[in-house]
Amino acid sequence: MNKLAAFKACYSEWKLIKTRQVVQVVFEVPLKDHDEAYQALGGMPDPSKERWFAIAALDLSNVAQAPATRETDSDLAHPSATVSRPRKPVAADQRLAQQAGIACADPLFRRFINAETEADAATYVRQSIGVASRAEIIPGTPEGEAWQNLYGEFLVWRDAPDLSSRTLPAPRLAPGSLTRQTEAVS
Repeated sequence: MNKLAAFKACYSEWKLIKTRQVVQVVFEVPLKDHDEAYQALGGMPDPSKERWFAIAALDLSNVAQAPATRETDSDLAHPSATVSRPRKPVAADQRLAQQAGIACADPLFRRFINAETEADAATYVRQSIGVASRAEIIPGTPEGEAWQNLYGEFLVWRDAPDLSSRTLPAPRLAPGSLTRQTEAVS
């Protein structure tokens, strides 16, 4: 079996982690290529072991690009059809707010925070981060850092449950309520 040594990704974010005096460099991989990237990186990071990788810029000016296609009603009838659309850029200060919105729509994230609906998840996020609106979750602010911590806990819970300290049921919102409740564990 041939082990993949490299994969293509798009540079998308730069995060300063003051407490550890490091910078996190974030690259995005198309969903269709995620498994190859995951394998090339050796799977889930292990906090007890450092693994170092080289990063190099690619010159794609000489590479033929596949033409973008529009999603049509016939594409929707065939979910296996590959549709590529240009990605709409997100302003840097809105990136975390968008991530929070996407997470609240994710059933697995809602399970993690034990929220029944997307609205309950949004309320939970706003309360736990301490904002009136998810739009206030901005990189480089305490609210942005609080969101990144919560989302990071979710990723560990989802991808490496043996490393997660969180167990279900998690703190939960009463449906339609802005107050947190805790379910008793029997």
